[in-house]
Amino acid sequence: MSYALVPGVPLAEAVASVAASEVDAALLSLARVHAGADPTAVHDVRKRTKKLRALAVALSGTVPRRQWRAASRAAAEAARTLAGSRDAEVRLATLSALVGDRQAEFADALAHAASLARPTPEAGGSARTATSLGDDEQVQHASWLLTGVAAEVASWQVPDRFDSLAGGLGDTYREGRRRWRSLASAAAGNSPPAVANLDAELLHRWRRAVKYRWYHTRLCAAVAPDVLGAEATLLDEMGESLGVDHDLDVLVATMTADPRPWGGPEAEAEVAQLAAERQGELRARALDLGRQVYALRTDAHLDRLARWWRQTARNARPVR
Repeated sequence: MSYALVPGVPLAEAVASVAASEVDAALLSLARVHAGADPTAVHDVRKRTKKLRALAVALSGTVPRRQWRAASRAAAEAARTLAGSRDAEVRLATLSALVGDRQAEFADALAHAASLARPTPEAGGSARTATSLGDDEQVQHASWLLTGVAAEVASWQVPDRFDSLAGGLGDTYREGRRRWRSLASAAAGNSPPAVANLDAELLHRWRRAVKYRWYHTRLCAAVAPDVLGAEATLLDEMGESLGVDHDLDVLVATMTADPRPWGGPEAEAEVAQLAAERQGELRARALDLGRQVYALRTDAHLDRLARWWRQTARNARPVR
């Protein structure tokens, strides 16, 4: 089943099917991670865990707190199993994209990033690729956690009505809209100095809310494909912009902590300057998109979703 909840299918059944589908796909990718045969497998597992967490949050207004939080935490723990290799790969990709055609000027930094992302036996790393866990216990633990998530979600009592989703969808939308308004106000018209000095923690929390909203929009897209499909596209771009912004923060912080293996303080300062310029562009774009995807008040946003949901459900009923 795709990542979608379709009115006409009992909601508890649809929620359980979505969770089972994501877990099954994640388990297949975990097997590829352990074999070290597919460099995209780590990313796929982590993506699936984020979709599972977003599903849990969507039901947070109906499912008891201890139940949906248990599912969300288990999915997050499974993702953390893969964090080291994935984070190193992201730093390398972020640095390479940032310096662009100036690769030769930052050869030392790129070489160090590559050594972290692809350890060799001579450097004390695993003989497997960086995308491989190389540890049966870690793979088994992540598999056990994800299997438990599917079982937990299948046990949830979810009434077959839009109100079962309204609380979680509303909380996510409200948080994202509130954080966008706060950041937009602090940016003072997106002037470069104001955008550059936005609070990193607030941006991180907004990024998380935007990602959840993106997943929630995809879950509900079947009720209004044209409108919600367009919104999902904008939210995807917002999430990517904020994600790259966060990756740049992590890269600069890592280099600043010890500039020596990255080419020294001068290389670190130059990368930090390039990152700041790029972050200004990314943040300004995300804030601009926010004007479109957070234009409605929370109650108005939920009202239209509820209207579309109920109409779709009525149309899905068999004619007697």
